Formats: sequence, C-alpha cells, structure tokens
Amino acid sequence: MVHQASHDKRLTGALGSFGSDAHVHETIPFDMGGRSVLDVGCGNGKDLMQPAFAVAAERWGLDPDPRAVELGRRMFPALSLVQGTAEKLPFKAARFDVVMSRVALPYTNIPIALAEIARVMKPQGYLCLLLHDWKMQAEFAGKAWQERAWKRLIDLGYVTAASVCYAFLNCIPAKPWDGSRETFQFQWVMRRRLARLGFEAICYERTSRHFFITARYRPAA
Repeated sequence: MVHQASHDKRLTGALGSFGSDAHVHETIPFDMGGRSVLDVGCGNGKDLMQPAFAVAAERWGLDPDPRAVELGRRMFPALSLVQGTAEKLPFKAARFDVVMSRVALPYTNIPIALAEIARVMKPQGYLCLLLHDWKMQAEFAGKAWQERAWKRLIDLGYVTAASVCYAFLNCIPAKPWDGSRETFQFQWVMRRRLARLGFEAICYERTSRHFFITARYRPAA
C-alpha cells in the first residue's frame, strides 16, 4: 500500500508540470513505459512529443480540427492522431491508461465529454486536466469593461451564465449565435462531477489563470 501511494504521488507530481503555463516539462520523472495515452484536444499533437511520453506504448491524440490533425500526422508520424470530438470519442471502452486534456474541455459539452473520457479509461487509469479558472474570466471581463468592448462583454456574459448553469444544473447551453460552448470551472463542481463518474484521489494545483486536476479512475465493481 505504501509503495502504491508513493507511486501515485510521483505520478501526480510528475504530470503536475503539464498544468503549468508552459508546455509539458521535458524531464518528467515518471515511467510511461507500457502505458497507452490519449490527449483530448491535442491540436497537432506536439505535447505528446515531449520526452516524458516517448516510452509510452501508444500515443493517441484527438482534435476536432482536421487541419491540425493533418499537420500533426505530417510533423509527428510516430503519433496516432484522429479527428473527432470529446463528446463522441472513437475508441472502445477501457482503452487508455492515461487521458489528458489541456484547456480543451472548456469548449465542449463537459457532462458528455467527461462521461466519454470515463468510458475509454482503464480501471486505475489516470486523468490529467487543465481547465479555465473563474479568476481568468474575471480578469477578461475587467479588461473588456475598461475597453468598452461590448461584444466581448456579451460573450463573457454567456460564458458566466453557462458556467453557473453547469455548476448547478449539470448542463451547458450552446451560444445562441453560433452553437458553440464555453465555460470556466469551479473546483468544487469538478470534484463532485468526477466523483460521480468513479474518479478518486482528485488533486488540484492552481496556475496563474487555470487549474490543473489529476485523478484516478476507480469505477464501482
């Protein structure tokens, strides 16, 4: 038990640098050997090319932008990149040891996306998320008000309303003008949502504008 706890602590600390405002640290002291990894909202997949993931058994990335996926396939042939959305992951159940996402989930229908992530995770798998914090939203709103940027304020008003709706109703309405979604998150909300999906050992780390979450997936038997 002590050995497992120590291993979990090393994993959380190692992948914690993924939550900084920089890229994944190049010298993460974590053994990814034999693990399958999925990056949701990977762009062209460059984060998966960090040395920490070089020994992973599989490195998969998913992004809704076909141009980013095609560019990544040309730039990084060692990766397996697919086009798709977080709300409908094109993978079988219990497929991945590690699922990570860097500021992509705030632009998705999070209740559906999180359920999909849980579906494709192996029991005892690790989740690593970087999410928008409400402090960032407050900073953006203050700047928009100073600049009298009314259109931006309207958009930020939607983000605030959608975020509160997710917090209390577990649903995220789409923007009336383009159908997209965007939210910021509260730590207590994410803890509750993840716990209901079977995640445990939920840890947080704040950055200047975001917060980073790690968790273990332990579904009910």
